[in-house]
Amino acid sequence: MTEYEISDIAGNAFANGMNSFTVFFSIVTAYLVAAHTAGKSFSTFQIVIVNMCYLVAAAFFGAFTTVAFMRGAELTREVQFGANEKIGSDVGWMWIAAIIILVITASLCFMWSVRHPKTE
Repeated sequence: MTEYEISDIAGNAFANGMNSFTVFFSIVTAYLVAAHTAGKSFSTFQIVIVNMCYLVAAAFFGAFTTVAFMRGAELTREVQFGANEKIGSDVGWMWIAAIIILVITASLCFMWSVRHPKTE
């Protein structure tokens, strides 16, 4: 493959990662809106279903985002190696994974706080 083709595929991987990240945050937003508006009135069974569906969808799109950014970073390193250049960091995708884990954890904590409010 030529350097241009590898760069093009890397750009597509990053674009796929950004699109998946957008879907991920749409899922998180829908979960937070549902938690805020109806979280208190859900039964335990409904909470289990909502949380499981949320975790599956968020984990899938979060993992796809991370893998797409990892692949883009690998291809970028390959182009850099061929051009004897160094552009950016090799671990940038790890920040994406950390953000995804933090957002999923924070959203579950938000649902917990809605369902179990502290009475003062």
